[in-house]
This record gives sequence, structure tokens and C-alpha cells, in this order.
Amino acid sequence: MNRGNLWLPLAASLASLPCFSDTGPEYLENEPEQDPLSAGFILFQLPFEEKRDNLLHLRTFYQDRTLDGRSDREDWAGGGWVSAVGSYWESRLKLAGTAYTSQKLYADDDKADTGALQHGHNSYSVLGEVYGSLTLDDLAMQAGRYAINLPYINKHDIRMTPQTFQGAQGIYRFNDAWALGGGVVTHIKGRTREGFDSMYKRAGLEADENVYIAGSVYQREPGSLAGVYGLHAPDFQNGIYIELSKRFWLNKARYVQLSGQYTRQESIGNELGGEFTVNHFGGRLTWKDDWYSGSLAYTDYPEKDRLRRPWGGIPGYTSVMINDFDRPEESAWLLGGTVDLDSLGLSINAKAI
Repeated sequence: MNRGNLWLPLAASLASLPCFSDTGPEYLENEPEQDPLSAGFILFQLPFEEKRDNLLHLRTFYQDRTLDGRSDREDWAGGGWVSAVGSYWESRLKLAGTAYTSQKLYADDDKADTGALQHGHNSYSVLGEVYGSLTLDDLAMQAGRYAINLPYINKHDIRMTPQTFQGAQGIYRFNDAWALGGGVVTHIKGRTREGFDSMYKRAGLEADENVYIAGSVYQREPGSLAGVYGLHAPDFQNGIYIELSKRFWLNKARYVQLSGQYTRQESIGNELGGEFTVNHFGGRLTWKDDWYSGSLAYTDYPEKDRLRRPWGGIPGYTSVMINDFDRPEESAWLLGGTVDLDSLGLSINAKAI
């Protein structure tokens, strides 16, 4: 994955849903610093108070891939997005929008799409975000079309443009460490889509329902947290995601961090997606020094059925851009490392699974 929003199932706080997209899931880019839950949270300030600027983000994507028994894939795209943000009433009120584009630079018509362009190697442009946010003391609200970056409902930003969503959400901060949030998600725009579809249509279900999510995270300092996040999709599923993480400082520049994660999904009501009960477990050890960091992670998907993920990427510790390693009865180990070359403004990252 290149790393949401009241039946209120307990769920991760909606504390930080960025007004503009970045280069992918933060918990995959910067593993020792963030976990799947903390990637979507800023608990030391209210969620919509973080710095938001007008932004021009350029990127390009090329893939030439050969798969056994399947069509070869190749194309090259360029584009990105531009965000405009207006702040009013002493920055309590923000109005923003983001336009995305992916333009064909090269494609072999004899090969299949890579997902960087629309079907048939076609370019596309879309207004993917238009929303407003309001912050009043310890309460913040947001509504419209915007990016969400939480487990199972997220940007899934692994090609040219991310997914965005339509809905409304609210977050209440009890103190600097503890926040509780909830909301509703009504529509989703897939990465290469020019319009928004209902959440159930995207999931291939014969219904038109909203998805409700809510939750809470306690995080007194970065790297140490306890959080629970869930979603309720009527006649489809209830899902819950739990994460615990603790950081141990060795000195001012070094620390180790232990993290654990658990997912449970089960069908409910009319079971539009079939009958299922699925679990997922994960653990991770990360360490960081002043110029390098590393991680050792493990995930286990013990069921004979697969996790449902129609609205975003898997938050598993072993998920990477090409594969989530989440197949039924699959276990995986990941060893990763990063070297920071600050003098050159470079960072080198490598992973082995």
C-alpha cells in the first residue's frame, strides 16, 4: 500500500483526517514513528487544527510487470494534485478542495492496465475533495468529500491518486491524550474513478447503506498508544480493530517500540457479503537511532476466509506496495530498515518478506 469516519462500535478516533493527501500510508513510510492508528491521529491538537496549506504535489508512476498465467501490465503516468485551503474566523473554519489528475505518458496497448490510469490506458482528472471543517474549543467537525486514512477505510494511495470519501464526522478531545470520535461515510471515489459511488456499490453489494464508524485512542506521547476502531455496515459486517503500542527510550536518540494489532470481522443481518468470521493478528518490534531505524514484523491470517476490504488497504504490519500478504491461512514475516542521509536530503529504505 503506497502508505474514517452512530450504532457506535468502538473505533479509532477520527482525530486527524488530512485535508490533502501525501505519498501514502504513513505507517509504511515511517514505521518506527507511527502505527496504523496513530497515522490517522493528531491527539495533541484538535484534528482539523493541523497546518494546512495550498499544495502542489507532483508524481509519476511506471510499471512493467509480467505475471504467470495472466496478462502482462505496462503503462507510465504523470500528474498529481493541487489543493486550495481557505481559513476563516480565526482559523476555526476551513474550506478546502483538491483536484487530481493522472495523464498518460506512455502505454503499450497490447498490455493490460497497471491501475495508474483508467481502463484502456486513459487519462483522467477529477475534483476529489470539497469540504468544510469547524473547530470549537474541544469539539471539531468536518463534512463533505475528503481523504480518510484509517484501517480498512483509507486512501489506499498506491498508484497516482488516492481514494477519497463523502461523509461527516466529529471528534471530541477530553484532554491532550484522549479523544473520542464518530461519523458516517456515504460514498467513495476509487483511485481512477471520476465520480463517487455508494459504499455498498463499491463493495459489490445489492443495497445502498451508509457505513458508520467511531472509536477512541489514548496516546500521551508518540509511539505509546492504546486504541480501538470499528465500523458497522448494516446487513454486511461489523468490524473491530485494536492496537497497543509502547515505546521504550534507551537515551535521547535511541528507542525500541513494541506494537500489537488485532482485527475481527463478522457478517451480520442479511449477510449480503456472505457468512463469514475472520480474525487477523500482528506484532512488530521497531528500533531507531539517530541515523538509522529498523523493524521486524509478523502477521497471521488464520481463517479459511479472507478479510473484507472493499474501502481501503489492509493495516497489517507486513503490508507493502505490491502485496498485503493477507491470504487465508497465511503468515508472514517482514524485516525492514531505513538509513537517513540528512546531509544529502535522502532516505534509503529496504524491506524483505
